[in-house]
Amino acid sequence: MAMTEQELLDRAEIFDALIAYSQGLDQRNWDLFDRAFTPDAALRFPGSGDHPLTPAEFKELLRSQNDSTRLSGQHNLYNPHYRIEGDTAHVVTEFTWLTLQQSHEPGLLYEVSGGGLYVDDLARTADGWRITARNVGQKSHLTRHVPYPADRIEAIRKTLHGHWY
Repeated sequence: MAMTEQELLDRAEIFDALIAYSQGLDQRNWDLFDRAFTPDAALRFPGSGDHPLTPAEFKELLRSQNDSTRLSGQHNLYNPHYRIEGDTAHVVTEFTWLTLQQSHEPGLLYEVSGGGLYVDDLARTADGWRITARNVGQKSHLTRHVPYPADRIEAIRKTLHGHWY
């Protein structure tokens, strides 16, 4: 069955919300990150405790635990599967991520990679589609200690602190 124009627009706007999360998280552009969620959204990370986090709590956790050594991050999204019913949607999206964290040894970085599923419930709001609940299903996770030349580390650092938006 052919999709309607509205269904195509809804898919594009929903994917924009998903991308706002990834780009906002990776570039530490918190205004963009906030456009992904309703303020009271519940984020769950099975295996990391049963208590859901709000977007604000998740940002604070990242700032306090990751940002002091964080050099870069990439969260890539693949193969979204949409179920849209009026003003609500359920979307399952595969993801992979790679982050670089500085270590205590010059020229060596922690390269953390993984992948899994974002299982999202969304609602159409006055500001567009927003995630109301996210469950993260992790399929893989690997941490390696990797050598990086100092000039490459500096180039990565400049990318993180660029004004891209």
